[in-house]
Parts: sequence; C-alpha cells; structure tokens
Amino acid sequence: MTIFGCGDVNKTFAKSSGSEISAIYEVIDGKLVPVPITQWENYKEVQNWEDTSNDLKSIPPNNHIISPQSYACVEGWEFSGTQKDPVFYKIVEGTHYLNKTKDNITVTSTFTGSHSKSSTASASLEGGWGPISAEVGYNAQKTVKWTSSEAVKITIRPNYEGWNNYGTERDIWVGTYYYLTSSCKETNSSSITVYIPKVKAVESHTRHL
Repeated sequence: MTIFGCGDVNKTFAKSSGSEISAIYEVIDGKLVPVPITQWENYKEVQNWEDTSNDLKSIPPNNHIISPQSYACVEGWEFSGTQKDPVFYKIVEGTHYLNKTKDNITVTSTFTGSHSKSSTASASLEGGWGPISAEVGYNAQKTVKWTSSEAVKITIRPNYEGWNNYGTERDIWVGTYYYLTSSCKETNSSSITVYIPKVKAVESHTRHL
C-alpha cells in the first residue's frame, strides 16, 4: 500500500477509524457504471472469506426419487446447488492519498502490475467445471483481471484519506457435487461452495484523518 499526502502532509493518521464507501462501480464493456446506493449492502468487502465465512452452510444432497417407470439415469458428474447473494472481493488495493488541503482533490488511485481472480471451489472437482456450468446456466470457469492502466480516479474531501479497491462481484453457489450412476445412485458426493467472478468492480473508500 502506498500513501501520498497533498498539502501540509502528516503521515500519521488514525488507522483505527473505519472507512466509509463513497462510491461503487461495476466495469461493463470497459466503462464505469455506478452501482445504486440501495445495492451497496451486497458489496460488503470480505477478504479471504473462502476460509473464514461462517454463513455459507452446506446443504444436504438432493435425493433422486425413482418411480417404478424409471429404469436408468445418464451416468456422469452432477452439481445441484443454490445461489447466494453476490459479494465484492478485493483483488488489489490502490494508492492511498491524504488530502490536507482546503479543497476537494481528484486523483488516480494507482496500482502496479496485473492482478486476477479466478473461479474457485471449496473441494476438488473430479468431473471439472462442466456440471457447475450446467447448473448455473453460464460458463462458471472464469477469470477477472485488472491491469495498472485501468486504475480510476477518486475525489477526496478536505482532511480525508481516500483510495480505490479494485475487485470483482462474485456469484456464490452452495450445493452438492456428485457422480450419478446409471442406476441413479449418487456416489462420491461432497458439499461444496463455488465462487464465480462475474464483473469487475471498484469500491471507492474515504476515511477522516
């Protein structure tokens, strides 16, 4: 993390005070599209939450009911799941600026290099991503990538610190990944949580000095 001061710089600042989100954008076709304030609740940033979240609970396997007229199933790997609310995931944090002037400043919250996040699952996918794609209705094996040239500007009020977090809005699916035999029995099943990056997103943060 890099910190720059504007005006009368004092590089000691209150880290204990929480930041507030001043704006959120999704990147659609290379353009910043503001996210309505009413949807900001869905963008609560949770870093490394694959390992720490307690509210993503596994669901029991869906039982296949075999009627007397049923004789066989198409053998292969399957995924049966439920979609949860999307969550913002921070991929890289931009440069912090301290505004010690009496006016608003507009600066680019930069970062170096390129950074990406791909689809992940909480367990091994022996049958690949195909069964998950079939359940969610789109290609679930995706990657979102940010490069330094895509950094965007942020406006910071006097006596505030400001920066951008660059990341992605991710879909969450919780369910059962299993192998369905030709006799319609579920084998090798495991409860998994799947995280799929959908679009690039930017969170603009400010914090009083």
